[in-house]
Amino acid sequence: MNAAVSRARHEMIVFSTLRSHHLQASRISAQGVLGLKAFLDYAEKGKQVLPAGQAAGYIPIVSHLHRSLASELKALGYETDLHVGTSGYRVDIGVLDPEHRGQYLMGILLDGPMYENAETARDRDILREQVLRQLGWNLLRVWSPDWWENRHSVVRRMVEAIEHVKDYKSQIQPVTRSASEELSQLEQITAPSGKYEGLAEANPVGINQSSKAAPGPLYKQCILDPVPFGVEQFYLPSYTDLILGQIKKVIQEEGPISRSLLTKRILQAWGIARLGAKLDQRFSDLFTRLGLQTTEMEGVIYFWPEEIQPHQYGMFRISAEESQRRAAEDIPPEEVAAAVKAVLDSQISLSPEELVKQVVKILGYARSGTALEKVVKFGIQRAIELGYVLVDENQRIVIK
Repeated sequence: MNAAVSRARHEMIVFSTLRSHHLQASRISAQGVLGLKAFLDYAEKGKQVLPAGQAAGYIPIVSHLHRSLASELKALGYETDLHVGTSGYRVDIGVLDPEHRGQYLMGILLDGPMYENAETARDRDILREQVLRQLGWNLLRVWSPDWWENRHSVVRRMVEAIEHVKDYKSQIQPVTRSASEELSQLEQITAPSGKYEGLAEANPVGINQSSKAAPGPLYKQCILDPVPFGVEQFYLPSYTDLILGQIKKVIQEEGPISRSLLTKRILQAWGIARLGAKLDQRFSDLFTRLGLQTTEMEGVIYFWPEEIQPHQYGMFRISAEESQRRAAEDIPPEEVAAAVKAVLDSQISLSPEELVKQVVKILGYARSGTALEKVVKFGIQRAIELGYVLVDENQRIVIK
């Protein structure tokens, strides 16, 4: 491993049956094993996990980073507080809202002692941010290596994020609750375990949560009554009205729905296993006869209920069961666009790559893939066309 590290000029790919969290530092005394854990952690997460120096010098360096960031923001006209809150999940730097005294526009998270001392990677990388967002914070993470390597870029990113939040807050109804009411509500929120008590000490951002987009109803598959006939009867004119009724029923209950999924539902009711060329032509004739409302993306046709206008469709559906989860190409771009809006309602601004990841998650998929990423990218483009979001000068996707 030593030779591989020292001789790799451009890239190194690590294959390992172990992940860094499998090696618990509290139970290990061997320096070699501790070194392996640190190396695996670096391979998984990159330069942000590299220590700034010896442990004894880490806290002063982080404190200097806090002061440097706060000083830069103050010079630009933003007032800040350091270490907001009294719990284990404090916000490193809180940017004060000049329009609403005692509230914060944004919280900035650093890779300081709270990050370093988290017991698990889940605490460090997921729970802290998740709980703070539940408390109403808009968050931006700044890594110390990025600050040291390109301070101006970090400052520009912070200012852009703060201004986006200010613009967003100016367009929504302000919160008028008193501070005591805010605290009372926050005290009802509980953290995952007792060690996270005291989270209410961190003052939330005063944004009206009701203005954020939300998922619609669960995606439910339309189940048609079985048809006790064979494939020969499917072509007979005497059964045309029956099939037309089935098509309308599926579109009404499950629409918007892709053509392939719609034909699958009908064929399942008829006990037909495969869609051949002759059956496909039969469906085309029936669809033409009905004059259905459709949209198209990359050759995939989606059928819509009569009362729904595709350009006004503002919700996304999540399957309650794994067996009912749709393939990527069966999700219309308008539905993905609604998911994009829902993500950015809370995140405000994201890079295209991170936005794709977040949309995949909110749609209920455990992992991504080429087809799903392609569909999400089309959904982002549709969200731009519908005026939900825009692309800023840094090529980040921003809520409008």
